[in-house]
Amino acid sequence: GNESLTRGDFAGAADAVYTARPELSAVLVFVALSDQNARMDEYTFHTATAKGDAYGDFLVRELEPLVEKSYRVCSKASARGLSGASLGGLISTYLAFQRSDVWGFVGAQSSSYFWDNDWMITRAGQEPKVAVRIYLDHGCPNDNCDENRLMTQQLTAKGYEQKHVEDPGAEHDWAYWRARLPQLLTYFRDGRTDCD
Repeated sequence: GNESLTRGDFAGAADAVYTARPELSAVLVFVALSDQNARMDEYTFHTATAKGDAYGDFLVRELEPLVEKSYRVCSKASARGLSGASLGGLISTYLAFQRSDVWGFVGAQSSSYFWDNDWMITRAGQEPKVAVRIYLDHGCPNDNCDENRLMTQQLTAKGYEQKHVEDPGAEHDWAYWRARLPQLLTYFRDGRTDCD
């Protein structure tokens, strides 16, 4: 959250999208880490130091109620989502699969789906489909390309509603994620009437 604002200026990119297309507007909440050294633990699962499940509990039990109290937001899962880049995309996907009753959309940019021997890719292909729409983007060849292609294949085979954007030559960096953010935001809201 903090780096998407400071290094990626995601707020500026979102404002430009929402100014051009007000009907796409959404409440965006950027969640900062206590410090960058906590990133590996907060955004992962299945290791002794992983805190991804605790992070998800924080989002559901503390952050969601605060957002609901402070802003007029839709309570339907189909109108709520998680998004992140790299490990942030991994944990966003993981948490949405864990709690599709809370989040019905995932924005996954250059996601680190290689984590734990491609566990999320395997899960998407082998477990029952959950009620989640997914936007995936990445560069190729050096931006988690192969893993995101595999994830897309698994999601397609299971019949997930998804959008896959492959950006040839794009690198694993904030400037590229920011450039693709308008597509993510548009896919999240365009034509949706979840809470009209």
